[in-house]
Amino acid sequence: MRNTFFILFTLLAILTSCSENEKTYRIAVSQCGSGRWRDKVSREMLAAQHLYDQDVKVDVIEAHDDTELQIRQIDSLADTDMDLLVVAPNEAAPVAEAIAKVRKKGIPVIYFDRKAETNDYTAFIGGNNVEAGKASANYVLNLAGPLLADGHKPKVVEITGAMTSSPAQERHEGFSSMMSDHEELEYICKEADWTSDEACRIAEELLDSEFPPVFFFCHNDGMATGVYKAVVEKNAEGKVQILGIDGLPGEGIEYVQFGHQVGSYVYPTHGELIVKLALDILTGQPYERDN
Repeated sequence: MRNTFFILFTLLAILTSCSENEKTYRIAVSQCGSGRWRDKVSREMLAAQHLYDQDVKVDVIEAHDDTELQIRQIDSLADTDMDLLVVAPNEAAPVAEAIAKVRKKGIPVIYFDRKAETNDYTAFIGGNNVEAGKASANYVLNLAGPLLADGHKPKVVEITGAMTSSPAQERHEGFSSMMSDHEELEYICKEADWTSDEACRIAEELLDSEFPPVFFFCHNDGMATGVYKAVVEKNAEGKVQILGIDGLPGEGIEYVQFGHQVGSYVYPTHGELIVKLALDILTGQPYERDN
């Protein structure tokens, strides 16, 4: 009995020692703002703390679409014991300097969804925004086919997110590159700020014009809801077709089912893959720089 007790005691001591020596990887996440898409990513990253073999702690900090606040938050994080920074820059240019300070301290940086104007980063993970723009443009062209066949020149309006952010720049690049090859369409672009209210205001003005738009392509489904609100207020239902991006349950997918939108490009979240990429970097495993 004494030998059995001694063996069990020894095993317990070894396991306790291993547990005490196990590294806890601290991952800080700088979210530029909130919204259904970003909130879903954050929930997935927090849930992923328990998916992998390594002991990992994820802390999510939100900047509420305030660039100066995000810069201060990143500067503060650089002075903590974080092992890696995951960041979605609110604006590509202003946040670059704060990220450069983090890199100078030897801390790995992952861009997710958005990029800053510095190539000194460890890895990027996110959707292909240029492709999202191109795919949406192709869908508009398909929808416009019958009108063009009847000799009409339908007006297509792109409502972008804030053009200081990389997703808006890239989605516009993809969409406009397709539209520029089709002079049989009237194409105009208006910049918004990712919000439903601003998209609604823009749509109301355009719907009051002598030749109102037939198609609206919005850079997210939130802005698409603003356009739909304007369409209803202007009694233009059935005359306007609206597309968005994100395709989330409870948002874009339902809007299409309800007939408010003719389509939504599904823009994936996959927060668990962001944490997996971070752990691969921190544990010296092979990884791709651009994902």
